[in-house]
Amino acid sequence: MHPHLSHLGSDLCRGVLEYAEGRPLGKSGLCWLKIHLLTNMVVALKSFLTRAS
Repeated sequence: MHPHLSHLGSDLCRGVLEYAEGRPLGKSGLCWLKIHLLTNMVVALKSFLTRAS
């Protein structure tokens, strides 16, 4: 595996990894995915509002 592409790396690096055996998210996984997305949206919105001020 390339040293810059690791499951321990940044979100971008982890997002492009493809696992041999995919599994469905399930209810808990979907909930955590939504929490992660909303958290990232809030951080981006705060950053945008700070720059717009």
